[in-house]
Amino acid sequence: MSRADALVQRDNIQLMPYSQYIHLPTLFQFLRLTMPSSVLDVGVGSGKMGFVARDVLDIFMGGKYKKEDWTCRIDGIEAFPDYIQPHHHEIYNNIYLGDAYHALDTVGSYDLIILGDVLEHFEKEKAWRFLDKCAQHCNEFLIINIPLGEWDQAALFGNCYEEHLSTGDISEFEPFITDKRVFSGAYACLLIKKERYISFRRGEEREPAAPCELTADIQQELAYITVLINENRIQEAMERVKKIAEVAPFPQSVEMRLLIEQLEELGKKLYLL
Repeated sequence: MSRADALVQRDNIQLMPYSQYIHLPTLFQFLRLTMPSSVLDVGVGSGKMGFVARDVLDIFMGGKYKKEDWTCRIDGIEAFPDYIQPHHHEIYNNIYLGDAYHALDTVGSYDLIILGDVLEHFEKEKAWRFLDKCAQHCNEFLIINIPLGEWDQAALFGNCYEEHLSTGDISEFEPFITDKRVFSGAYACLLIKKERYISFRRGEEREPAAPCELTADIQQELAYITVLINENRIQEAMERVKKIAEVAPFPQSVEMRLLIEQLEELGKKLYLL
């Protein structure tokens, strides 16, 4: 049994259009950090990415639970029209039907583009060309969810676009990713800043990027640091706190003091280990 088979069997889920769930907490944090006002979901499938984006950006962060009050523009591209059902139209502003490689040429630009289990459905060279096109339509960030290694998959549900035509390797993305989370070595959720990707494709050398630029919201920073702690990424959490302490006007709140104490205690335990 391959790593991918084990991961899917353990989670008791079916592959596309019902994609993985394990990356959703990471997606939630990436959305909170980037806070886009417009999102393009490439490969809509069951609509999971659009729903999470709507829930985070308009409802959870924006406090706007009624559809008529939503302000974030969330569009999608789907190659297989049969996937689109009534609930999709309640979530998305617009859904463009057609092969994503060509449909992308018909849309405008977005603060964030999400590629949820998409690149593996292109042959490798075409996948890179498609990613180049996404960068052209992206204002700030891309989020890529991708299986790593061999995930054999043929056409499903009468949809030829479900076939996997290439494999992903995390080393291909390491030179330009801003932040990442890898699950069991078999699946990854990647945050990519447009400028860094473009520089990579141009062959420009750049200093390694920090996990993500500091936001202007202390609560978002605290939430992100908490995620790092929960994932045992203690050194990254410590570096994040140091950066926050250097930036005004972040308040030295009770939450921050408690967080620093927690980090110091965790750091001592790691040192003893």
